[in-house]
Amino acid sequence: DHLLEEFERMETLRQLEQIVSLTPLEAAVWQRARVGLEAGVIAEDLEITKAAVYVHKSNAVKKLSEARRASGL
Repeated sequence: DHLLEEFERMETLRQLEQIVSLTPLEAAVWQRARVGLEAGVIAEDLEITKAAVYVHKSNAVKKLSEARRASGL
């Protein structure tokens, strides 16, 4: 069932977010990106450049991916 798979994916993501130490800016960018905001909107909202958004998002994704591998989730 697609809805069950999506729910499980979101639960795994929430668990990872709780164990990963993101910087405040990585967390701010990640929270906005995961709900679908575009880089330009995030940049404007946080008063940073689009390039900085890409860097912080990339760092967050890298940390979350590493945590997923390490935790076995």
